[in-house]
Amino acid sequence: MIEVKPIPPDGWARAIARLSAKASFVSKLLLGEIPTNVEEELSKLNLHLLPASRADFKTSCSCPDYSNPCKHVAGLCYRVASELDSDPFLLFQLRGISKEDLQAELRKTPLDEILSSELNQSDLSPVKSESYYARPETVSSEIPIDLKHFWSGAKRLPQTIELPAQNALPAILIKKQETSPFLEQRSFLHRNNGRFLRSRPNQKPRCDLRVLERQIVFTMRLTPKIKLFWIATGIFVGIATTLFTANAIHLIRANANEPLKPSFTATTAQDFYDQGLRQVKNKDFEAAIQSFTEAIRRKPNFAEAYYQRALASYQPDERGEYEGKYEQAIADLTQVIKLQPKNSEAYYQRGYIQMNSGGNTQAVKRDFDQAIRLNPRNTEAYDQRAELRQNDLNDKRGAIADYTQILHIKPNDAFAYLNRAEAKADLGDKQGAIHDEMMAVQVAPTDSSIYAARAYYREKRGDLKGAETDYTQAIRLSPEDADLYFQRALIRQSLKDFQGAVADFTEIRRIKTAHLDNVSPDVAETYTRQAEIRASAKDYQGAIADYTQAIQIRPTDDLYVNRARYRFQIGDKQGAIADYTQAIQLKPCESSNYSVRASLRSDVGDKQGAIADLTEAIRYQDIERLISRDYFNRGKLRFELKDYQKAIADYTAAIKLEPKFVQAYSERSKARAALGDQKARSQIDKKLQIYLHLPKKKASPTFHSQSDVL
Repeated sequence: MIEVKPIPPDGWARAIARLSAKASFVSKLLLGEIPTNVEEELSKLNLHLLPASRADFKTSCSCPDYSNPCKHVAGLCYRVASELDSDPFLLFQLRGISKEDLQAELRKTPLDEILSSELNQSDLSPVKSESYYARPETVSSEIPIDLKHFWSGAKRLPQTIELPAQNALPAILIKKQETSPFLEQRSFLHRNNGRFLRSRPNQKPRCDLRVLERQIVFTMRLTPKIKLFWIATGIFVGIATTLFTANAIHLIRANANEPLKPSFTATTAQDFYDQGLRQVKNKDFEAAIQSFTEAIRRKPNFAEAYYQRALASYQPDERGEYEGKYEQAIADLTQVIKLQPKNSEAYYQRGYIQMNSGGNTQAVKRDFDQAIRLNPRNTEAYDQRAELRQNDLNDKRGAIADYTQILHIKPNDAFAYLNRAEAKADLGDKQGAIHDEMMAVQVAPTDSSIYAARAYYREKRGDLKGAETDYTQAIRLSPEDADLYFQRALIRQSLKDFQGAVADFTEIRRIKTAHLDNVSPDVAETYTRQAEIRASAKDYQGAIADYTQAIQIRPTDDLYVNRARYRFQIGDKQGAIADYTQAIQLKPCESSNYSVRASLRSDVGDKQGAIADLTEAIRYQDIERLISRDYFNRGKLRFELKDYQKAIADYTAAIKLEPKFVQAYSERSKARAALGDQKARSQIDKKLQIYLHLPKKKASPTFHSQSDVL
């Protein structure tokens, strides 16, 4: 069985709003086609049509085979791939919305009304079809099937397989298939070709079929979560994974008559433990946890398996967070301590996990104390206890003692010197802190990270010049480290050295061009940071140019909003309106963008457009005070257009939300006076305005009824 996690209804609402903003998506989806870039568009909302991680679906089977996936799950994956190939809209249904519901929602959009009007003008009459793709027919089985016949089969399988004719280009299908995102960044074909090139320097890379066969068999043994993702991706590039796998195996066997070796099957507790270690090495932590669990089931006192399962359990999720990861790890480490009371590492790891998960500080300290008592040379335990003492227990002297002990064991530990320097500085020992900082760079004079760390501490103490000097030295040692330039740029910005900061961001972009794997910060962020530096120097034209560069790389709503701010600064209100329009298209539910665009439209004389924007702002805003201001501003615009009744209604709505909104009472009085038939109510508004300005000890005016106020 394959269970796919559906996208919640609010997620589909956001997705449909985004898809319906582009005519290409609406037209194709209504015509029964799936746009090739629909996944990329949904990913901008942190939604995914294709499975983005292993948490997106689960697999299970009732067969006696322990492994998951078993061969039946693998077969089901291929069947799912076949069904998706015949009707890709099934992927929408698996994610929680049927094709009919999706198209019904799209038909409610303004774009569909325009498209429909164009279709109605045509002389051709559309012919309704049940589906764009041919649907398979369901045929009932004449033979009753029970579990015994289902798993064993009523007939023997064919003993021979007719092989296809040899392809003139071996393994060409493998070269066309994209690499799974869950595997290494380079494909196995790329890696093996490089190995062959190194072993045969005088020959061009070629495809070794025996190696490819082993790799393809490995691919078939991947978890169905990875396999299904790969299959679904193949739909959009026109390559069915079923065809890819079958043809590749036949192609390989036709060119290299080497029998497949049977896979290793774990049977003992030690086998499962070793299997788990291999899976940890490959960063397949979920599978490793299952292997260690099976090892413990077969050998309940297997302390090493508990220890490794604890470490495998305490791994960050896709967002880099550990929430909910520590309970199982702590329980397993507690069991290790029961089985092996003198295991120093178990105490240390339990203390470390508890400290990072907000555990009781005294309990954490006891674990570190015990780890050190059992192993007095455990420098990691000293280091973590020192951090606990310094940050949580306010025991600076105890922290200094722990860092000193580390230096007795490892005299060249530069970071121990730096950490001790920070503790000494907190106690006011400035000379001692400076001495330890000097010792840190003395024991590691060629380590750029030490200079970067000392720069951080200097910045923390307010020594910005010293921090800049250290970052400069770190850059000399590691001239291709973009993050060092980034940190120095921030320091230079604080020192008002705007030209130097801009030069650092320019250098970062040079490094990015040469080293694509250096991802912190990205190129777009360098332009946004640089833009803010230029704005600090009142260079608004330069800031606009930088934001334009950032938008070309990564067009997001916040970048358009920031560029609009600086366009407004130079008096380009039409340009600012255009930027807010782009921001609203990218994020149509952001109320503040409508409010600001309304103000800009009002300034350029577009009162009706401003009223429409304030109406949208009221629709999406959820803070009552801000809604009140939007009502008030809309009321002022309607008053200027002499629509006094609607202006009064808006001022009244603002007063209901904010009863002490003095200016709203004043403006409503003007509107009522303009009508000429609400003199009494106008006087009440004036009295109430006066009352709201009086000190609290004054008596309030008397109203005849509640209606006199509202």
